[in-house]
Amino acid sequence: MKTFFEKNGIEFFRKADGFEVFFIKDLSVRPFVDLSMEDAEMLRKDLDKYPAKLKAMEKAGIHDPIRQLEIYAGCVFGAFDAEPDFVCGRRTGFEFTPCNLRGSGDCPFGEIICDKGKFIMKERVLTRRQVEILSKIREDTSEVEMAQRLFISVNTAKRHMQNLRDELQARSKVGLALFAQRHNL
Repeated sequence: MKTFFEKNGIEFFRKADGFEVFFIKDLSVRPFVDLSMEDAEMLRKDLDKYPAKLKAMEKAGIHDPIRQLEIYAGCVFGAFDAEPDFVCGRRTGFEFTPCNLRGSGDCPFGEIICDKGKFIMKERVLTRRQVEILSKIREDTSEVEMAQRLFISVNTAKRHMQNLRDELQARSKVGLALFAQRHNL
């Protein structure tokens, strides 16, 4: 497994209490404004693959290219995990980034940059509800508590868990909790 300590790897993240973006590169934590031109170009190439995300930022009045990159990095890669977001200029995958604005109707970008809370992983897409279920499993929430917190029936909670076990090929609730922990859900 590659880690962010690996040379040529870069990990973007946001502090839990805000939108300021930082990155780790060469064992050093730095603010986004210190991003090199080479790394900014790498991030721009990735953003350019998603014109709807760029359009959403422009519609919200964000026209500064560096600020667009910072918002993109924060919304798409903002979760801190042990996997670099880019290695040798290549994106390594997708991650779910927690956001207080998601689902609130207050996101200035209409939840377009974060793909409306979808978690995309190796050809699989988890829905917002599946991510919520995994998050509750990670918190070691019982089916009854989960159902109460998510305003669903206990049978629906159990069905979601079974579907997730099948989809993620997890043998148990513990396997789902480990998946949720590994992917910062």
